[in-house]
Amino acid sequence: MSKAMVLLGDGCKNGRFFNVMRFKISSQDIDEDDSWRSIETPLGFELSGPLIYDVANNKIIKRPEKKDSAEVFDLETCSWVMSAIAQWEKVRGLRDELMTATDWRVTRAMEAGQPLAAEWVAYRQALRDVTQQPDPFAIVWPVAPDKQSTEAPTEVLN
Repeated sequence: MSKAMVLLGDGCKNGRFFNVMRFKISSQDIDEDDSWRSIETPLGFELSGPLIYDVANNKIIKRPEKKDSAEVFDLETCSWVMSAIAQWEKVRGLRDELMTATDWRVTRAMEAGQPLAAEWVAYRQALRDVTQQPDPFAIVWPVAPDKQSTEAPTEVLN
């Protein structure tokens, strides 16, 4: 075992995991102070790249690799999670796709000079309203009306 000193950065709320800001290696005991913490590291452990200090086990672990550029590192779970901003972008993208998939009904109703069926008006409004929900990770999506019972008009009725 060799000795290392780590300078800790941000930590999780429960105080278990901390980002390692800097480190130094020594073969002898080093006195700790408020900002540096002494730990033992296995011989050959590579202290490079993004590291995390695990207080409960008094050891340094490598931060897992990011899978998506929109992810942020969550010290509470010691894992990468999608940021709320990126998740809202995904929600808006899906909402826009669902709106686009119903645009033809609006066009057909307008061309026929008739109103769009009330069920489709309500569905499209519910799609617009999904961004008013508080949690982008728990969106309750509206269900599209039955396609057969609420078809947009295909001809002008006199």
